[in-house]
Amino acid sequence: MASTVLPARRPDSRFFRGAPFLMLVVVVAGFAATFYGRAFFDVQPIAGYLYLHGAAMTLWFVLLPMQAWLIRHGGYQLHRKIGWIAAVLVVVIPVTAAITQLSAPARLTTLLGNASAEPLLRSMEMPFWGNWGSMLNFIICVSAALWFRNRASTHKRMMIFASIGLLPPAAARIARWSMFSPGADLSMPTALEPVFATSVVIVLPLFLLLHDWRTRKKVHRATLVGFALLIVLGGVLPAVIANSAMGDALFERWIQSGTNSE
Repeated sequence: MASTVLPARRPDSRFFRGAPFLMLVVVVAGFAATFYGRAFFDVQPIAGYLYLHGAAMTLWFVLLPMQAWLIRHGGYQLHRKIGWIAAVLVVVIPVTAAITQLSAPARLTTLLGNASAEPLLRSMEMPFWGNWGSMLNFIICVSAALWFRNRASTHKRMMIFASIGLLPPAAARIARWSMFSPGADLSMPTALEPVFATSVVIVLPLFLLLHDWRTRKKVHRATLVGFALLIVLGGVLPAVIANSAMGDALFERWIQSGTNSE
């Protein structure tokens, strides 16, 4: 009787199947009230470009576990074909994110009025520069993943780090849940948001570092590079720019672009 030999399960497989689903859960949980379940919550109306940005981000985080599932079940050709959608999203996500970011002052001024919007905007200097850093991280990591698409261990790590950099806005909105911020307006930032946003870009990479060490007895080079990019582009560089004269001047122009238009 002929026996069937199953391919050996790679040590990376379990982590890289689970991480994309976890990130999808964070995104859905974070934007459940303000995007996915708007009809069931008392939230402010949003512009059409925010729907486009939300749809692009949702597609990205749905594709991640789908691609992992295809690899798990041998759908390599379909995986490669769908992968080109990611190449399109490398353009769509940063462009719609830039529109969302640049329009925030006008949007908040319309909702809150000049007197309330300006202090809120002035408290957002680090998130403002951090968002630009996250977009740069996303472009670099996805470009590297596509370049190294024939090196599976590098490819999937760079895709993970590209995605982790997109998670802070979703994680921050979880801080608005009543269990964390009783009585908070689901449409408005809360004091705990920086804690949640920072935690997600530290904890998930640490799990990957530990995973590498446990399964490989060393940390993969792509893991080190990806973690370094997250820290530098998402934290160090935004802090340097925010504390520079040029950064202050540009940030001030951003604030005035909305508060002067009321």
